[in-house]
Amino acid sequence: MTLKINRHSDTTLALSREYRTWRDQLVKGIRQERFVARLRLNAELLTHYYHIGREILRQQEEQGWGAQVIPMLAKDLEKEFGARAGYSEYNLRYMKRFAEAYPHFPYAGISAELTPKQQLISNKLSGDRGVELAQFSAELTPKDSALFPPMLMLTWSHHIELMTKVKDSALRAFYIDKTVREG
Repeated sequence: MTLKINRHSDTTLALSREYRTWRDQLVKGIRQERFVARLRLNAELLTHYYHIGREILRQQEEQGWGAQVIPMLAKDLEKEFGARAGYSEYNLRYMKRFAEAYPHFPYAGISAELTPKQQLISNKLSGDRGVELAQFSAELTPKDSALFPPMLMLTWSHHIELMTKVKDSALRAFYIDKTVREG
């Protein structure tokens, strides 16, 4: 690619440099904002699925074995939101497994006590009041993504794959961390 430089005057050259610098900063900002938006959206979806999974577990405990909670809920949600909304019986079963697999959501494989910062994030994401990601991720940039729990950076399909193939929670946590680090 050859850059054409307009040499009509020093002013034009200076404006051209200023424009390129401005444009490069703008492009960098757009990329960062898109990254953060994807990260937040994915985290919101996973948190949403976790909450549904917890509610299914709670309802099954209250109703007892054989109450057919998942099939009834799948029919009702698909009727309400459509068949392509992600609330199939199959997906609801994975939401339940997701809630069972990660009792310290959004931290995978942690059996020890959470740090105060982890506890704060866990309370915000798994608390009964719902998700408040925007409050603690408002100024998140790709550099800061290490502050985000790694499991929130993987897609739902990654989690289904891990829950299906890796039964040991510590090993699953290892793969989550490794996948995020390696991209």
